[in-house]
Amino acid sequence: MAEFSNSLTDQLNRQLNYEDFRGIKVNSISLGKSKVDQTSFPDRENRYPYSREDNFTAKYYASDSKFTNIGESDRASDKTLFTPGITSQPKIVFAGYDFIDRQYMQDYQEDLKQQARKRLEELDSSDDEYKNLKRTLDNNEFIPSYTDFGIFEIDIDLSLMDETFRSW
Repeated sequence: MAEFSNSLTDQLNRQLNYEDFRGIKVNSISLGKSKVDQTSFPDRENRYPYSREDNFTAKYYASDSKFTNIGESDRASDKTLFTPGITSQPKIVFAGYDFIDRQYMQDYQEDLKQQARKRLEELDSSDDEYKNLKRTLDNNEFIPSYTDFGIFEIDIDLSLMDETFRSW
């Protein structure tokens, strides 16, 4: 949800408190699916290395070319096919941000601030993450636990996808 901002009209973003002061506006999303339809869901340990098993390897489609660039996306960029028009611009339907009561996070604030100080040392001062962390630390702001989730809508043009997705 970190980059999923300002997907509605300015008026609705303000009304629903979804407005992002950074000015970021979501314009695309990538969709992924494993090679084989999964019918069995056994218990797995956290951080299970799904990518090492061929059946779990995912293929992605994206309507924005930045999803194919690791510098602007993530390690899945090499498995992502840029396909203009594959999805409509995403629109947020519902978002839950920082919904854990602050009293439960209060005991962890000093540790979180120490981690933020360490992270600042790794970042370039022109980076947005740097600016946000610096502002938070300089103003001694509360650092929430990231418990965000969201529901969004998109239209998908399946005719632009191969059989992997059309048979979904």
